[in-house]
Parts: sequence; structure tokens; C-alpha cells
Amino acid sequence: MIVDETEGQIRILLNIVRCVNVFLDVDECSASIPVCDNNANCKNTRGSYLCSCKTGFTGDGKTCHGKLF
Repeated sequence: MIVDETEGQIRILLNIVRCVNVFLDVDECSASIPVCDNNANCKNTRGSYLCSCKTGFTGDGKTCHGKLF
């Protein structure tokens, strides 16, 4: 029956889309809204990102403060 065949094709396509989504990675570091402080380096990782303060600054990377000398 045509309806059953179409439903089967739709299920296959949905499974392919789910699999593709697992392998896609969003580069948060290149996003238009910064994820790290201006005084931090951003490193994209699979499914996430890492922020680390640049030399001369301290913090968690999302917020960095200048060191007092």
C-alpha cells in the first residue's frame, strides 16, 4: 500500500535527521553573541566550548578581571 510505504520512508528520513544532528557541532566561539569574556580565549569543543582568561587576567573565562600588580 502506498500509505505504508510513505510512512516507512518518513520514519527513515526522521532517523537520518536524528543521526545527522548528533554529528553536527555548533561553534559557539564564532557566534554573534560572545560566550566568553572579551579578555578570554574561546576554544570550541564537540558539543560545547571552553573559556580561559588571557595572560594577565584571572577568572573563569566567562568573567575575567585584570591582575593587580
